Amino acid sequence: MTQIQGSGIVVMGPFRSGTSLTCRILSALGVDFGPANRMLKPDLFNPSGYMQRADVRQANTRLIRSAGSCVAWPEDPERIAANGDLSLLGQPDLQWRDAASLWGIKDPRFCATLLSWVRSGSIRSSRLSIVHVTRDRDACARSLYAMPELARQLRPGTLAAARKTIERYAGFAAWHAAHLDLPVLTLAFEELLADPQEHVARLAALVGNRNDSRIAAAIRLVRHSPRQTRFAMEKGMRDIRIRKMRNEDLPACTAILETWNMAPRPPSDDAPEPERTGIEVANGFVAEAEGRIVGTCSYIVHSADLAETASLAVDPACKGGGVGHLLQQARLDEMRERGIKTVRTETDRPETIRWYVEHFGYRVVGTNPKKHAFSLTDVNYWTVLELDLVET
Repeated sequence: MTQIQGSGIVVMGPFRSGTSLTCRILSALGVDFGPANRMLKPDLFNPSGYMQRADVRQANTRLIRSAGSCVAWPEDPERIAANGDLSLLGQPDLQWRDAASLWGIKDPRFCATLLSWVRSGSIRSSRLSIVHVTRDRDACARSLYAMPELARQLRPGTLAAARKTIERYAGFAAWHAAHLDLPVLTLAFEELLADPQEHVARLAALVGNRNDSRIAAAIRLVRHSPRQTRFAMEKGMRDIRIRKMRNEDLPACTAILETWNMAPRPPSDDAPEPERTGIEVANGFVAEAEGRIVGTCSYIVHSADLAETASLAVDPACKGGGVGHLLQQARLDEMRERGIKTVRTETDRPETIRWYVEHFGYRVVGTNPKKHAFSLTDVNYWTVLELDLVET
């Protein structure tokens, strides 16, 4: 790949494909992505930051909607360019590019909208190159499905729908790479993590950076990335399957619950009314990876309208890989199908409380004393949360 001819790079790939990490590498190599105060803030799903401008994301979202479609299922690039309101692309403040010798910009929505930016003149094609990021589509879909902000836009709100969205974005990204007659560097996310030195060198050659210290810093950035440290685990968990629980799953489920001090127990002198005496298999789910159960959850139906979640736990070796979200979503989907209107949850871990509130829309409604030491032994009460399934 020869050095880019011009001053702009669009980093383009489906949601959760590795575009943020790619932008951080390019930034370390001297590409200017604009003022930090206009970027989306880091969060649980991207703790190192998105390298994505909020005003560009907003403009792309509005453009897609103006063409009569939605972010989860946009029209193809040519229809958006023909039917969308291209004046919306003049709203983001991109003047910072004027002072940059080499600038970059990123948003997964560019998979559907980049043609519109070029046709409107908001981005000049004569000064543009594309870094086209690809990733295993099932991995992208699982990661997208684990993000409530994105998952709630899916119709229906299922993992299969997430897979179709990723397929659509990947197809549009490939279309842009093939049809815009621009310099393109295609970067496979898995290959980047497996061999950072080789692929950072490719990016450095693209931007014309021969500074050994900058290149070494960019390589270290990949090697220290949370995604890179989880890469081996993710490769082994691409076939995670959520299914209904069976009786023969109980020993494996109980073993996982025991690691979190949440296993059911029979009544005893010190706990005549245990927190949990069993698992309702008919209302349970398990997560499987490579034939092994790596997570479990269930729920209890109290009435036609009210249910309570119970026993959500993930093998500690798989924590942080989105397994818990897939399990939670599966039981919420089933409860919604059964006509449950309100879901109650009790938990004692601060990070879990935040997870329920921030990613599923729960609200804290009170506390309940524990019946005995269960889960966290140094917390003697449950925080009670509720979720309105009708509104979510």
